[in-house]
Order: sequence, then C-alpha cells, then structure tokens
Amino acid sequence: MILPIPHTIALLIKCWEAAEVAIAENIDLNAPGANEESITEQIRAKLAEQFRTANNLNEFSDAFLADLNEAFPDLQNAPELTELANGLIAEVTWHGRSTEGTTGGDFGLLLVRPQVEDHDYTLRIDDYQRGLLAQAKLKMENGKWDELTTTQQDLLKERLAYTSLVLYAYEDKQRHKLSRFQWQNCFGYTIDALKTWKRDADFPDLQPSSRTIEALGNGTIGTDDRETIRKYIAPVDNSSLIITIRWPDGKPPGTEVHVYSSQQNQVVERVQVYE
Repeated sequence: MILPIPHTIALLIKCWEAAEVAIAENIDLNAPGANEESITEQIRAKLAEQFRTANNLNEFSDAFLADLNEAFPDLQNAPELTELANGLIAEVTWHGRSTEGTTGGDFGLLLVRPQVEDHDYTLRIDDYQRGLLAQAKLKMENGKWDELTTTQQDLLKERLAYTSLVLYAYEDKQRHKLSRFQWQNCFGYTIDALKTWKRDADFPDLQPSSRTIEALGNGTIGTDDRETIRKYIAPVDNSSLIITIRWPDGKPPGTEVHVYSSQQNQVVERVQVYE
C-alpha cells in the first residue's frame, strides 16, 4: 500500500502551478511563440526555482511531517517522526535527448517519493516511483493539433496504459499568452481515439496539471513497474523530467527507524485495558 502523503503532494502541486505561471510570464516577455520543445524544457528550470524556495523554508519537511502524523496516528508527534521528516527536500532533473522513435513519447515524467511502512514501531523507509509517458502537443495557429506520426502510433498503442497527452495552447493570435497546461490521460482508450481527438480538437476528459500531479503522486495513473520505467519512462538516453522528494543524506531504501516514545507506551496501555 502506498503511503498517503496529501500535504506533500499539495505542496508539489503548488510548486508546479507556480512554475507554469512563470513559464507563461517568460514567454510573454521574452519568447512569444515558443514551440512545444521550448515550453517543455522550461518546466525544469522554473520548477527548480520553486523547489529552492520551498526547500529553504523547510516546507517539504513540514508537509511530510504532517503526512506522517496522519498516516501513523499511534505514533503522532513522536520525536522520531519529526527527526525522520527533518531535511526532506524536492529537486528536479532533466536528462537525455528525445528518442521518440523508441518510446513513442516526447518525455517521461517520473516522480520518486518516500514510502514509509510501520512494522511494530519500526519504520521502514523506501522510495516509491511512479512514471508517466507524456506526448506533448502545441495547438497550431489554425486551431488544429499535430497528427500522430505512424511511428508514434505504432509505439504508443502498446503503452497507452501509462501515457498522457500534455497540451499547450496560446490564448491570442500573437502567441504571447500561454494557457495553463491541460492533460488527457490515455488509459482505457485506443490509438484511433487519440487520432480522432486531435483531428476534431475535442478531448473527452481534459485535466489541469494539479489533477495529473495529484493522481501520479497517489499512484492512480501511470505505472510503478520498475522495468517499464527504466525502459520507457526514464531511460538514460530519453528526455525525462524526474522529480525526486528525498533526504539530502540519501537514506537508502531499506533504512529502518526504531520508534521509542511515550506514544508507544500509551498504545500498549490502551491495548491492555481493552483486553
């Protein structure tokens, strides 16, 4: 079971939305008419700026502590939870060049976040990876969307379960005003459906970035299969946006934290009373 971390995911969404606003402002002032590749590449830089601010204010560690207290009510406010959350940060990396001919997508979006499980007052810390293959498209001046190439169709039809379209569009003819990103999850659909959406400029379930990031963080879209992630979402030679929520000291998977506190004694006492 994935550890629910709603406060941490909410902060991640806040940073992403602020990054989108910054991208739009930069395009308006400095790069009107930016193409889809340029827009995508700006995500890393603007998201990194937001993460630096949040990290400096310890916002990710505070959010994660709130999540731990809610996830493990019997250990709520235990000093070990505070120590565990201390120092948590978020960072973003972008690596590789597009190998669309082998993945079918324009870039992979990978979220690596903490996973914590309680085993009798021993917290086992691992990471949890969830990835999404993104096919980015920019609305053309005539209001149409680029068609999928034959290669894209052939490759994507086997990967729609963990693929999403990310759609960029300008609000004005001068192409200064970039709209907020919209996402169309492709799970449960066919390649023919994708082709129809693009041809008719009519998508069945467009979602803002906030909903997509929330779903990815909660494990309800994309894939957590490590081999699929390695081969198609974030291969070494593919364009990949990797968001990592981690501790600066690493805390390698398998690390264990033993919780000894008054909270533990209170839980034992309650159990004895009930018996």
